[in-house]
Amino acid sequence: MIRRASPRIVIAMLFIVSVLSYVDRQVPFILVESIKADLGLSDREMGLLTGFTFSFVYSTVAIPMAMLADRWSPKWVLSWGMLLWCGLTAAAGAAQNFGQLIGARMGLAVGEAAGLPASHSLISALLPPERRGVAIGMVSLGVPVGAMVGLALGGWLNDVANWRVAMIGVGVPGVVFALLFMAMIPDVRGHVAAPEKQGRLLDGLAELVRLRSMRHLVAGLSVQAIGQIAMFAFTAAFIIRSHHMSASGVGLLLGMTNGVSGIVALLIAGWATDRAAARSPATVLLLPAITFLIMAPLLVAGYLIPNLAMAMVLLGVVNFCAVFYLPPAFATAQRLASPENRAQASALLVVGVSLIGGSIGPFAAGWISDALEPRFGADALRYSLALAALPTLWGAAHLFIASRCLTRDLESVERTA
Repeated sequence: MIRRASPRIVIAMLFIVSVLSYVDRQVPFILVESIKADLGLSDREMGLLTGFTFSFVYSTVAIPMAMLADRWSPKWVLSWGMLLWCGLTAAAGAAQNFGQLIGARMGLAVGEAAGLPASHSLISALLPPERRGVAIGMVSLGVPVGAMVGLALGGWLNDVANWRVAMIGVGVPGVVFALLFMAMIPDVRGHVAAPEKQGRLLDGLAELVRLRSMRHLVAGLSVQAIGQIAMFAFTAAFIIRSHHMSASGVGLLLGMTNGVSGIVALLIAGWATDRAAARSPATVLLLPAITFLIMAPLLVAGYLIPNLAMAMVLLGVVNFCAVFYLPPAFATAQRLASPENRAQASALLVVGVSLIGGSIGPFAAGWISDALEPRFGADALRYSLALAALPTLWGAAHLFIASRCLTRDLESVERTA
């Protein structure tokens, strides 16, 4: 075990945790067509599998997991959660019907609900506010890297074997790393607030939702996620249908596009967040608001343009904008939270994104695609995904409002600290 909590080592390990989380979360997206054909499912059912089933359970469990991390140990909450989600990813490869896949996906969601809140709690315990943007950005690099690995590796394993081997192949390494994480990372429960300072179970959430900036931050990310998670769920299937590529080809192309654009976005966003936080914290939320405005028209063009090369350039920029919000949004949430409620602050954002965006987005996109199929055939999904621009613009409006309220709310938090 690392006896002293070295921030660099902990952040490096948390980055790997984030990669594993998004590999396991994203790999079904590249397998949509294979699972659908093997089990005889519709786009609506695949939307339920990739969206609502995961998101409903994830959002239901995230707040209790965050409370457990704040009151017990973020290290152990994260470790056991990782063991659960990686194990059930592998187990999903043995599923024989839609119900068994749904069950595995629900269990995976329970485990993954522990990941982000506990990780952010560890970061906030180790670093001051003006250094958290880069740290959260570094850990958040696991999102594009995990998506890249999940799509590329999943697509390759699907083509050389089948979707079942792909699920097992990405799940088993995570189980091994979960055991390594348990052994190496120190228990930082000493950083968690003492019981007499924790108050009643829901006091921390009530403290956060009283803040107008926090309410608009949650609302903005939640409605924007309706389009974003629909894109994550169905873009691979769209390219396979409309541009006639194999799963392995799409996995490599989409994985590299999203991976590179996401890595660049998070590095820039982490740096910009810390710079803005040191000068004028109120401007931090303007960063994702502006990127959402840029994202909307490019999203429409990316799905409707017939040329694949141009489409991937546009969708790469869209992905840059889609993940840019992570450091500024979560760093702001950590700054608005008291020390004993840090995991809950991140969980509140996660619940909004998951419950609203994850539940509605993929199902709505699948439903619209099925409804348009009689008229547009294989291109129905193209038009369904282009509609994701609408919630993106709505989300940007909320973030502009949140930025206007932030200075006053931070002053209120500092007075009561």
